[in-house]
Amino acid sequence: MKENILDEISRNIKEEIAFRDEITDEELKRIICSEIIRYSSKQFLSAEEKNALLIKIFNQLRKMGILEELLLDDSISEIMINGKDHVFIEKEGRIEEISIHFHTHEELENMIQKMVSKVNRTVNQASPIVDARLLDGSRFNVVLDPVAINGPIVTIRKFSREVLTI
Repeated sequence: MKENILDEISRNIKEEIAFRDEITDEELKRIICSEIIRYSSKQFLSAEEKNALLIKIFNQLRKMGILEELLLDDSISEIMINGKDHVFIEKEGRIEEISIHFHTHEELENMIQKMVSKVNRTVNQASPIVDARLLDGSRFNVVLDPVAINGPIVTIRKFSREVLTI
């Protein structure tokens, strides 16, 4: 699936919901579906592509975007972002760079602002470092410019869902 399809549909949805009050998740999914159907009348999209678009766009608007799948994967213990092009994960004690990346610097910054706003924190050039916990208990750290020279740096340390006992 080409990224320009995702960008075009996302842009149309953002324009449509820009001046609306609170939109529930179900309403947003209906808007996304109708936009995908409208787009698919111009260019064929398989059912799998339509479903993938729905999930990607919904995650982009309401959740953590491209990181959502990584956050849901219990085998991943840490996510490390070093600028928009370098995303690393720690899985089973091994660190590896993955092919997922942010398409724009703005996309990464929006995700960072979404993370910190969910826990009532702020991060900007005047206060470029923040440490906090996500709602699921995962710890995250953000470092922005001017401290981070090559773009924003984010680490998310996930905790095991299994409770260790003696």
